Amino acid sequence: MARATTFTGAEVEAVLRLAAEIAKKHVENGNIVDFGDIGTLKPSFKSIQVEKGVEEFNANVHIVKPVVRLSPSKEYFELRGVSFERFERVEPQPKKKDDDASASPSTSSGTDSTTEGESDPLGPNENHTGL
Repeated sequence: MARATTFTGAEVEAVLRLAAEIAKKHVENGNIVDFGDIGTLKPSFKSIQVEKGVEEFNANVHIVKPVVRLSPSKEYFELRGVSFERFERVEPQPKKKDDDASASPSTSSGTDSTTEGESDPLGPNENHTGL
């Protein structure tokens, strides 16, 4: 997001963290939070079953594992207009041992993460995780 705005990455991260923190406090108070295109956040929990007439239900004892549930928006998380292609895997060629190469020190920088013939389907130098 920072690349598409005048905000720095740290500013965008701070806003997102604050939004999540505020939303969590609302959910902890029993409210449902509408997070726009992402979906809604709802409080939920698990409880221990109590046999009626044998033991009285005690919320402090029998309610366990309170959590925040995300109900994702179908419109946002449904991919439309995508296509799929099958790629044949290219097996890397075995490296040939060169008698002269073993006598001289290696000059490889170690920065190339792909083997010759392989390619990254999402493009070079792309960070495939994160925002």
